[in-house]
Amino acid sequence: MEEVVEVSTIACWVRHGQTDWNRDGRLQGQSDVPLNERGRQEAARCAAHLAALPWDAIVASPLARARETAEIIAARTELAPVALWDTLMERHYGTGEGLTWAERERRFPNGEMPGVEPYEALGARGKASLDRLAAEYSGQRVLVVAHGGSINAVLGLVATGAIGSFHAQLANCSLSWTTYDRGRWELGAYNQRVG
Repeated sequence: MEEVVEVSTIACWVRHGQTDWNRDGRLQGQSDVPLNERGRQEAARCAAHLAALPWDAIVASPLARARETAEIIAARTELAPVALWDTLMERHYGTGEGLTWAERERRFPNGEMPGVEPYEALGARGKASLDRLAAEYSGQRVLVVAHGGSINAVLGLVATGAIGSFHAQLANCSLSWTTYDRGRWELGAYNQRVG
């Protein structure tokens, strides 16, 4: 009887490149803000770095800044098409979207912004993304392009809260690594800067 060897699934989580709202310190959430020129350059540097490694697939949030980052990477790594998953979208920040930190403090001194997506819902979307990666890309190496909040939610799940939301400010086009092996996800390096 031949022994079945389980092959690990590797997911590299890539935060999108810079936008004008990132530059200006505005809360983006699910507002569909495109990359700026610096963000495109960051994505190109990230793509050059990732092209030196073997990949099987690429998935991304459908929001413009993540989708364009993924398309730049996909063109360089010859991974096409980019699969778009709604579960990878950034947390929705309700009436706080588009405001700077100072503007949010003035308008919402108690810190409560109407319409903000609960952390539990963001976490549930993160778990759904992890489950789907494990099921659809078993034994493969996958690039996942998303957002600081959604990636941090996933990292928090994998690291059982040791890092993730409130612990790590992920840089634009940073890389974070997770591996699925023997029925569980494990965290590797995170917030790695490229270039």
